[in-house]
Amino acid sequence: LRPKVGMREMPRSRSNGLCRGGGGGQMWMEPIAPKGAKKVNMIRLEEVESVGAQVVATACSYCTIMMEDAVATKGGEIRVRVKDVAELAAEAL
Repeated sequence: LRPKVGMREMPRSRSNGLCRGGGGGQMWMEPIAPKGAKKVNMIRLEEVESVGAQVVATACSYCTIMMEDAVATKGGEIRVRVKDVAELAAEAL
């Protein structure tokens, strides 16, 4: 028996998505933002938390790295697993 799995789309997704620009090299740069502004990966993690997700999936390797960094930054405060969609597909086989 497979566990029941539900998918929840975050409000900012697809054409309304929020991208930090990791693929454009922005992952290695400090964001230019007002003092005290949140980093994009932390904003996205809050959005993941807001839908109650236990797993966040992405097809972008840069997003995987950035989400894993956000989860690690929060330490034990959050229990979200970050996975590539290929991992989820492999697990489903």
